[in-house]
Amino acid sequence: MPVTFDDAFAAVQPLVVDFHANRSHYLSPTYQESEVRTDFINKFFTALGWDVNHDRQKVPWEQEVKVEKSVPTGSSQRVIYSWIENDWVGQATNRFLWDDKVLFVVLSGSNQAEQTYLRGLDLSGSMQGAGGGGGLLAIGDLQSQIHLVAFDGNGNVIALMNADSGVESARYEYDPFGNTLRATGPAARANSLRFSTQF
Repeated sequence: MPVTFDDAFAAVQPLVVDFHANRSHYLSPTYQESEVRTDFINKFFTALGWDVNHDRQKVPWEQEVKVEKSVPTGSSQRVIYSWIENDWVGQATNRFLWDDKVLFVVLSGSNQAEQTYLRGLDLSGSMQGAGGGGGLLAIGDLQSQIHLVAFDGNGNVIALMNADSGVESARYEYDPFGNTLRATGPAARANSLRFSTQF
């Protein structure tokens, strides 16, 4: 449903006023990321005419807004939920093995290796000086395939190559803010380390 500029401005203006009036609360360490969605993001996009609450589109696979939340369950596990028909539904549970800033293994909820990462020197010339950016050499996946990694000059993953066949298995392009513009190839979606070689 189209929204006029004046209607959107009138709906967004109270959000700005509220933020300025309660700035210290919103910037405090106790203010949670999930509260930002409820207090600002949902209201902002609703003001722009998005069907955030699925009032117009009830079919889950056709909804224009998919809300996911990640629930930390410790420093090495994350549970992903999706909002489906007025309820959070668990989608995936993964565990992560890190060496300081560098991810080495993604495990399923039953501790089976889903992806493994072979690391070398990053852009700083050390193992973690640049947070591992540009230091990923290869990725092992669920199908027991190894994918070699290609980078641009900033340590962004731009392509994967199947180590057995030598065929390109993924290609990526990013906007200036790190959002993926293009992800093509059979291994493109499975790879989680992309922009700045970060998860």
